[in-house]
Amino acid sequence: MFGAPPVPETTTSMFSNSSDLPKQVYNLKDLSTTSVTLYPTWAHVTRDIQDIALAPGANEVEIYGLSPSVDEHSIQIEGKGFATIADMTVELVPNLEIFEGVHPEEESEANDDEDDGQGSEEDTAVRGLEDEIKELQFKVTQLTEEQNSATVRLAFLDKYARSVSAEHNSPDDMTKLLQKYQEDRADIFVAHSAASRDLAELKEEIKEKEKAKEKSRGSGKKEGPAPRLEKNKQAEYVKRERLRYWPKKVYKVIVLLETPSVETPSASCRGSTDSVTLAHSPRSEVSRTTAELGKPVASTASEKTTVSLTLSYVTREAGWSPRYDVKISSTTETATIIYRTEFLNRTSETWKDAKLAFSTSQTSYQGLDDVIPEMHVWRVKLSKSDVADQGLLSRE
Repeated sequence: MFGAPPVPETTTSMFSNSSDLPKQVYNLKDLSTTSVTLYPTWAHVTRDIQDIALAPGANEVEIYGLSPSVDEHSIQIEGKGFATIADMTVELVPNLEIFEGVHPEEESEANDDEDDGQGSEEDTAVRGLEDEIKELQFKVTQLTEEQNSATVRLAFLDKYARSVSAEHNSPDDMTKLLQKYQEDRADIFVAHSAASRDLAELKEEIKEKEKAKEKSRGSGKKEGPAPRLEKNKQAEYVKRERLRYWPKKVYKVIVLLETPSVETPSASCRGSTDSVTLAHSPRSEVSRTTAELGKPVASTASEKTTVSLTLSYVTREAGWSPRYDVKISSTTETATIIYRTEFLNRTSETWKDAKLAFSTSQTSYQGLDDVIPEMHVWRVKLSKSDVADQGLLSRE
């Protein structure tokens, strides 16, 4: 029954069927950036996901890692192919990625200096500490996963508890449910507290190891070459800059797709409850001749449908400003003005090989809290002389 609004699921069906759906997870950093339009104080980003193979029936596609600076109400999903967008949700969740795993520390380059035979003991100590730090960071990753798992389980438990109604259950059933809820919540709390405690201890231990490593490395600095010291400083600077923009939370977009029965172009935005059928794509595994005739084609039980999705959103912490280069020649009495742009990206996202455009408009979209721009009066007066009293300049 495609084209009809999806029926809200009960708590029971949500727990029993959500894990059975074919699910595909895409990390935002792995998606290609199609285009970025920069406005003075925000940016509009478009990314593509090509060749998504959907199984017959309902499918779930998760896009993880959107910057917390993204306006969640601006997130939109468009697509091509024979599939129906049944629902889309946006959640702000803890960042499950570990900084050290995404940006591992560069290996020591002591072996690169063939003519430097001194400081071998210091280099051995540094490498030993680096190995210990890597092992501790791996344990941090495991404990972080346990902590996040406990948080998600607690959220599911609370959601289930809120869905239980006294009018549909007997007093004995309610007593059993409350007792079970108390026991499960206590177990989850113990797991979460233990993971948090161990995580804090590991982080303190990592700090101590880092200090010891810097101390060992510093003891051999006077013997090491100057280029290595400069490179170490540069590496530390890069690490600090990356940490400045490392997000503690990110947005996760979950799209529910179903195999289609009709062919109509459309798009979906956040919070949509109506089913939407994607437009035809040449990558869909259907007969090209039949599609050209305009006849709807439904997938059989044995074949998969291939679709492509386009994710677009508006983000803050990005923009651009004009810059001017003026060259004046007194001999030829000429002047050349070069108009440049300086743009910034503090969103924690990387826009690689993207088509970049700049817009002077600031009123196209600024979110749901957008206000109507004000028109200021420009008062103009004539100057009595050539004195620079700024009579013709608007203070606005």
